[in-house]
Amino acid sequence: MRALCLLLLLIPLLAGVPGRAEAACGGAAPAISVTTVEQKLRQDQALSIAVLKRRAGVTGPNGYVLGLTESEVAASTRYEMLVSPEGAGVSCVSFRSITVELRLAMTVHVAAELKPGSCLYNAALQHEQGHIIVERKMLPRAKARVAVVLTGVARRGETASDAAVAQRSLQAAADAVIQQAMREIAAEKKRQQRALDTPDEYRRVSQACGSAALSAVTQP
Repeated sequence: MRALCLLLLLIPLLAGVPGRAEAACGGAAPAISVTTVEQKLRQDQALSIAVLKRRAGVTGPNGYVLGLTESEVAASTRYEMLVSPEGAGVSCVSFRSITVELRLAMTVHVAAELKPGSCLYNAALQHEQGHIIVERKMLPRAKARVAVVLTGVARRGETASDAAVAQRSLQAAADAVIQQAMREIAAEKKRQQRALDTPDEYRRVSQACGSAALSAVTQP
């Protein structure tokens, strides 16, 4: 009964907007919007214990996985740029606005061998609920972290003869800090998820439902 998390990195959209010639190159605070969306929770019972064990990375003949929560966080970004001609063939390029949407999708797998409504089935769902809570708790933390790191690059500006090159450079800088923030959040989430998968937790399930019931579905 483990949780896996996947991170889909950015899908950037870039738009340039002509600006005033007197605008400073960078320095002004652009509008930053970071929002979150949780997609409908999916539940699946098509995978066997053996398949779930492989997906969870559990090794050894004595390991078993009755449930697995897989999550995916996808971040989409939109950058609106301010392009201000400064004469002599150069322009100042800076951010007008940065918009980020973080989307959480989760699928809860329960082993195909478990009969719906049985003790083991209910125990597996109860355990996975803990992983779901962690996912939901970390999503607003990701939102806050992304908003913070963006403030560090949002005021940047670049003067260049090719505005498109400057736009790509600024976008890459913003992408980099967002990706780093998401990696940090994913690492923290992984630590919290692992803390739920303890020997004591597996013993609790075994004691609650009986070793005979567990052996009936885990033994070949």
